[in-house]
Formats: sequence, structure tokens, C-alpha cells
Amino acid sequence: MIDSKNLAKMFLAVSKDDLEASKLIYRNSSLYAQSIFLLQQSVEKALKAALIYSRVAPEKEEELDSWLRTIVSHYVITNMSKIVNKLITSSYLKIGTIEKPLFQLLIKLLESTANEYSKEVKKFEKLDVVKYENVEKMVIWIIKSSDNSTLEQKFSEIFIKIPQLIKEKIPIHLINFIKEMIIQLVRLSIMSLIFEKFESISRYPDIRNPSLGPNLFTKEYPLIRKLDDLQNIVQESIDRLHMLVDLTLFTNPKEV
Repeated sequence: MIDSKNLAKMFLAVSKDDLEASKLIYRNSSLYAQSIFLLQQSVEKALKAALIYSRVAPEKEEELDSWLRTIVSHYVITNMSKIVNKLITSSYLKIGTIEKPLFQLLIKLLESTANEYSKEVKKFEKLDVVKYENVEKMVIWIIKSSDNSTLEQKFSEIFIKIPQLIKEKIPIHLINFIKEMIIQLVRLSIMSLIFEKFESISRYPDIRNPSLGPNLFTKEYPLIRKLDDLQNIVQESIDRLHMLVDLTLFTNPKEV
């Protein structure tokens, strides 16, 4: 069995390195495509760190090795109920049995919100990355949707609706932990789903379309003009995840 806490910290450390490299390249050169790719890598590793610590990732080494090679952003958006369930049941706190209908209400509220973001992301699936005005709209939406205070308000409204019986069985600091972890998972997933559109063209020339490829990313490209804002969002998520991972809310895997 893996040591989830230490492995999550390792992934956050590498995520931070990728982010710092992205910032360095962005500020000191015109290698913008490389900066985008490194930012995408940072987001993906931060997401995996959160899922590893939340015990959503496979805990057997042979299964984990394969899982680590996959992109997990789609998983987060479409498996919110599983993630919430794991966050609660993996807690070291003895929270007792939560009545299924009430627990399902909490999951339904969270899934509904996650689906809102998923629908918005799908609007950009056929985005023409060459058209500046389309890319600019997408970037503005990413920044607005990933704003931590906006997400905090949205998910606080959800948790206010939790029936009193659930609140009595789940300590408030655990509820706050779950809320904060979900906020970071959602904002990083939004970022990751969008960056999938640029992962390939930021690395390779396109034989069929010469206008695509690393040369697309000039100083005037909308994604590049706002890249420092996107980097700041990722930085904030990494910092918050560091704080969450340092909390002792889970037992050592060997004791589970």
C-alpha cells in the first residue's frame, strides 16, 4: 500500500517545479509554447496529488503506476460522487453511518454543480484555436470560473443546504476540508480540460495545418497575454493543496 500523504507531497513538489519553470520561461524568453506545456503539466500533477491524498487514486502500486500515466481531469468532473464518498469514508474520524438518502442529497448537490462546469467546458470542445476572439472568450471564462472566492461562495451555498443530521455526524472541520478539496479539484479540472486543447499543438507542428503548432503562440495570442493570471491561479491551488495535505485527516495507509 502506498503512503498517500508523502506521495501527494512529492507530486505537489514536482507540480510546483513545473509551474516555476513555466513562469521563468514566460518572463524571460519568447518560448511561449514551452511555457504553456509546463503549466499544463503542473496542473495535471497538482490534480493527481489531490486525488492521491483523497484516496481516490488506486492504492496498489501496480494499479497506481498505470493510473499515473492517464489524464485525470475528465475523471474529476464525472466522478464527483465517488470522490466525495472517498473523502468522507477515508477520514480517520469515526463519523458513524450516514443515512443513505441524506448522503445522496449531499452528493446530488455537488454533482449538479460539477455538471454546470462540465457543460460550460463542452462549449469549447470545438474551439478554433486560431481565432483570437474565440480563445479570448475562453480564457476570460477560465479566469472567472476558477476564481477562488467565486467557487468558495458557490460551494458554501451547497454546504449550507446539508441536512442537520449530516452535520451532526460529520465534524465541521471535516466538512470544511471536503469543501476546500472539492473547490481545488474543480478549478484545476477546469484548467486541465481546457489545456488539453493546447497540449499537442504546443509541442508539435501540425502537418495538415501549418497555422497550428508552437509558432501559434505569439506574444499577442490571448492565452499568452493572460498566462500570468492562469499561472497565479495554479500557484494558489498548489499552496492551498499543500495546506490541506499537511492536515492530519487520514490514517497511515497501513492502518486502514
